[in-house]
Amino acid sequence: MKLQQQSLRLFWLLLFLTILSSHGKAARHANFAAKDDYYDILGVSKKANAKDIKAAYRKLALKYHPDKVPDDEKEKAEEIFVKVSEAYSILSDDDKRKVYDQYGKQGLEMMERGMDPNAGGFGSAGGGGFGGGQTYNFKFNAGSAGGHTFQFDPFSMFQEMFGAGGMGGFESGNFKVHFDGFDGGAQFGGGARPGKPKTAAPKVDWFKDIPNVTRLGKPKYPNEKSKYLWLIVFYDYQHPRSEKAKGPIETLASKISGSYKIGAMNCGRNKDEANFCLELGIDLEDLPQFAFVVAGQHTFYDDSKLPNARQLHEFVTQNMPTDNIRNINSVEHLQERLIEPLLHPSNEKHDAAILLLSDKYETGAMFASVAYQHRDKFLFGESRAKNLALAKEFDLKRYPLLLALVPAGHGDEEYNDEVDLVRFHNHPDLETINKWIDRLHTTQTTLGRRRRQRRKKEVHDEF
Repeated sequence: MKLQQQSLRLFWLLLFLTILSSHGKAARHANFAAKDDYYDILGVSKKANAKDIKAAYRKLALKYHPDKVPDDEKEKAEEIFVKVSEAYSILSDDDKRKVYDQYGKQGLEMMERGMDPNAGGFGSAGGGGFGGGQTYNFKFNAGSAGGHTFQFDPFSMFQEMFGAGGMGGFESGNFKVHFDGFDGGAQFGGGARPGKPKTAAPKVDWFKDIPNVTRLGKPKYPNEKSKYLWLIVFYDYQHPRSEKAKGPIETLASKISGSYKIGAMNCGRNKDEANFCLELGIDLEDLPQFAFVVAGQHTFYDDSKLPNARQLHEFVTQNMPTDNIRNINSVEHLQERLIEPLLHPSNEKHDAAILLLSDKYETGAMFASVAYQHRDKFLFGESRAKNLALAKEFDLKRYPLLLALVPAGHGDEEYNDEVDLVRFHNHPDLETINKWIDRLHTTQTTLGRRRRQRRKKEVHDEF
């Protein structure tokens, strides 16, 4: 009986959530349908640049394309899809956007009729406050009686934006939007252009076999928990310009010492990968693009010119993370910022504290990479610019000096009553340093386990 009551409650709960979800979707569709301002429709500000407008269109067009929604939502989705396309066709055209910003839809109507909006006898509309225009046919109530029909196809725009075939199977459905009564028949917005049909480029993956370049995709992509730093090239094998990125990436991959990894993401592989690239903020019409990824956060190379290998490397080194490296300028800093957190952690425990004494004025890429890779198990500190007090404290003979501070009894030499030291004596290359730190982790883990076992035994013997 009790089980039946629980099942009944679960049934009513699921029914309530289903009804609530359907009402929520309907409300969202209704709110969107009520929007009339083109900026509001795309969800961008009136100061948005062309890239922001294009990105907003792509995101909404993919979301509301009728082939992307359940059958019971197709009609509403199509209304929104057309409305989004209309907004983009205006705001992506500099001339039309300028007229729209100053005179609204009435100004666009006059512009299409070959009239000067300034002579229309009305003031600025403030960016589209005029209320005409219907959702499906984009009609401005012009009242003129020209014999031409003006056509606009939002599905052709979609296919042009995402390549032939509409990114994997979208069909246009022969959907046409008409502008009746305009003289001339010039095309309004970004509908399908006349000419030869697009021919798909041969699918050659230029980054497939480059040594030290990892092919990435949605199932395999660095996130906030990733151990390594990544420089990623985003490309599409159907974009000829993407091929030009192969040379710089190949050169860079052959020269870097391992302070960061290089990945290649093919945004044109399939629809899922294209959508994933859009979610990451990639402009699919402006490939290749480059991003430096730190803990899942992207910093994009923003120069419009294709970079060479040196420029890419400089871009990475300028954005190396150093926020987890503590600045140590004195013996007091050493105690407060490394030894105390190591011995008396407020939250996470660490195996040891790694300290670098350097004669440089900036943190090097190698140490930044090491600190990032081992951030979960070690504390990191750095003393730069030949700090004399610390050089004397550790009897430094030559820069750089790399050492670890570990709990007393766990190191090679005693520093004070609380901690010992383990010095790094080998050539300071990335691979050797990482192996040294890995051995430290293994040693400290083993010693810590033994220490806990001894304590348990001591407690047991007391009883």
